[in-house]
Amino acid sequence: MLLGLLTGVVASGCAPHPVNTTHPPQLTCADCRAALPVNGWCTVCEIGYVAAVRIRSHLMHEMLDAHGHDITDWTHDCLDCAERIETDGFCSLCGFGFVDGKLYFTALTWSLGLGSVIDLAANDCAVCRDRSAGSWWCDECRRGIVGNVAFTDEKKFERAQTEYRRLVAALTSLERCEACAISQFQGIECPDCRARERAGE
Repeated sequence: MLLGLLTGVVASGCAPHPVNTTHPPQLTCADCRAALPVNGWCTVCEIGYVAAVRIRSHLMHEMLDAHGHDITDWTHDCLDCAERIETDGFCSLCGFGFVDGKLYFTALTWSLGLGSVIDLAANDCAVCRDRSAGSWWCDECRRGIVGNVAFTDEKKFERAQTEYRRLVAALTSLERCEACAISQFQGIECPDCRARERAGE
């Protein structure tokens, strides 16, 4: 899936995409308000959301695929995956995570799936309302917040926070190169930049 997406980026050229990771986004668009809690894409504003992070690249948003997929009819030969399905775990060999019988294709989306989406504007914790940006552990309400996802288990929070920070870091490359941002998130070399270097550009 990733190679196909990156091939499309290289073929079409590398275009800048401004990034805005303000949390929580101040939304005036009804479609954006609907997209935010479901990690959706707003076709009106051409902005996607993952854990309340604004993503101005449809390709990167599609690559993140921040929705669980039913695995009722899914067949896979990996024994580790079969075990992880039963424990809501993540298979590092295949890069698949499982939560409540659903399949996630990245450690980020899997770790977010282990939490509960909350309405940041309706947060009843004064300490969290004062923060309302990024990710943090709140000793007052004994939960961790990652974007717009809450965790009561500190280890699950820490995993999600690590992946969330990887996403935010990768998005800093989006203005320069869409393929770079996608590659950085995946931990691989950008094929577009590599091609430019080989061409002596």
